[in-house]
Parts: sequence; C-alpha cells; structure tokens
Amino acid sequence: MGDRALFVLALRAGDVLRDREVERMIPSNNISRVYDPRTLSIMAIAFDRACDFLPVQFRDSDYMRRKVASHIIRHVNDGESDPTRLADSAIVSIFW
Repeated sequence: MGDRALFVLALRAGDVLRDREVERMIPSNNISRVYDPRTLSIMAIAFDRACDFLPVQFRDSDYMRRKVASHIIRHVNDGESDPTRLADSAIVSIFW
C-alpha cells in the first residue's frame, strides 16, 4: 500500500490506520470527519508534497507519515484549503 493510499485509508477508516508492514490495524488520532472528494484530493496532494520533502532517513517512517497526515487533517479541519500551505506547514511543524 502506497503512502497516499495509507493517508486516504486513514481518512476513510475514521478510527484506524493500516500498518502496511504487519497488516494489522492500529488506532489513529480519532479521526471523526467525512471529507468531500475535492477536500480529499487537496489533502492527498498536500500529503504527497510533504512526504517528498521529508529527509531520506524519514521517508519510510510510518510514524513521520502519521505526523504529517495528522497535521494536515488538523489544519484542514481549521479551514486551510491550499495544498502548498498545508504541506509547508506540516514539514515546518515536524522540524521546528
């Protein structure tokens, strides 16, 4: 399962994320919203962009991808809808 699929699965599953390495379900951060297709697309674009900017040593880290996804979800829930701002703020939040 690719990173984007993992992110979309987290959005659609509501309260679980699929751990692709061991194929077991693990709790997420209580994601409890439903997003329209346009918003899901914005979130997926932001997630892909942010993951592309992660340092090489963190790109395969489920923990870091979850942090990026959680940040994006929180900011979308607060009203942000620009994928570039979402991606940039996610990266900044991780490292500063």
